[in-house]
Amino acid sequence: MRKKLKCCIDRHIKFSEAHIELLKETFDIETVNFQEEDGILECDVAFLHSFLPDENLKKMKNCKFIGIRAHNTDYINKALAEEIGISFSGIEQKSARSVAEHTIAMVFALSKKLIPMHQNTISGKWRSGLNLNMDLLNKKIGIIGYGQVGKKVAEIARGIGMDVLVSAKNDTPAKGELSLEEVLQKSDIVSLHLPSRKDTLKFIDRDKISKMKDGVIFINTARGALVDYEALEEAIKSEKISAAGLDVYPEEPVKESPFFKYPNVICTPHLAFYTKETLEAMNTAVIDKLFEFIKSK
Repeated sequence: MRKKLKCCIDRHIKFSEAHIELLKETFDIETVNFQEEDGILECDVAFLHSFLPDENLKKMKNCKFIGIRAHNTDYINKALAEEIGISFSGIEQKSARSVAEHTIAMVFALSKKLIPMHQNTISGKWRSGLNLNMDLLNKKIGIIGYGQVGKKVAEIARGIGMDVLVSAKNDTPAKGELSLEEVLQKSDIVSLHLPSRKDTLKFIDRDKISKMKDGVIFINTARGALVDYEALEEAIKSEKISAAGLDVYPEEPVKESPFFKYPNVICTPHLAFYTKETLEAMNTAVIDKLFEFIKSK
């Protein structure tokens, strides 16, 4: 009887019982930590949703396929995987609505100062030292990156009466779009939704921050590499940026960060996508990708 292939599942992925039973029909499955060596050496196929170090990727010599449970495949060194002979695939965007809702939740929390209010209340300070909140009606939200997530953010923002400003792709305005500089200058809130590529590394830098309105709110639920976080902290210190919402960071996971000390910064652990509905759709999609690969061989 032929031994089943070994399928390594990233410890960050929690499949449903139905998904597990489906996989067990074809594979011996094992949950592993891809940042460590244990379990990955005999891996034939894998599901990934965390960074895979090059030194561990090199050890996966038996591996034929890695399904990345994300639409962005920057969890692995793609050139190295191709050199080793490992096929890989991300999935179609499944989390646009979830990420957009998380983005708007941050907009509400920061504009209404919910965290400082909460801390004041539970510490017995009541209203002492709290600043005025901001109404969102007719406020301008600038969306940089108008893919699926950016479009959903725009849809929700318009629904609550905000004015949406869209930054033009390649800075060549189409109908309804503005130049990046105009969006930065006019927006009360700037929300970043670009993909992570070589040409977008530290896209939001000192120069672009200097063009923003004084007291702007800044949100990044896209990728940490898109922002010069030193420049961002400087802007928060100087109050150029009055508040920030961060779900992503240059290096993850984050255990320490200078942003943790600021009451006007909300930090979440790269979980904007993390809803029951989205995870079910993502898990189904990545399993489908694996079986598509198996059938193609």
